Amino acid sequence: MQLFSLFWERHQHHWNWIIFVAGLVVMLIAVWNHSLLLVLAGLCFFGVSFLKIPDADPPFAFVDKCLKWERRWLAAKWNGRKVMRLIIFLLLVALLLFVVWKRSYISLIFFAGLGVNLWCVYADRVKGVRRF
Repeated sequence: MQLFSLFWERHQHHWNWIIFVAGLVVMLIAVWNHSLLLVLAGLCFFGVSFLKIPDADPPFAFVDKCLKWERRWLAAKWNGRKVMRLIIFLLLVALLLFVVWKRSYISLIFFAGLGVNLWCVYADRVKGVRRF
């Protein structure tokens, strides 16, 4: 439990979050290439994200938004909608890992299109568009 609290404390800092996300990208590339060396490199990224790194001086607006979203999501009460979103997210992550493992370009394009579609829906909702 102490390791998780250390991770969460470090995860709240900009550079640690960026290094952790870079580690996730390296791990996806490792799964794509079936490379043990890249898995070790990704684990090194995860290890470095546990270090105490000073906060970033330049503005990282995107990282700030992501960290605020994580905090809000964790602070929200567990209800049916939150559980359903978590289940859908975990299923999509499992499917993405399977697709990357099988090296399916068509499925990766599908995931990219799905991401762009969700981004557009979110942008429309921010602008006030509710109907399609």
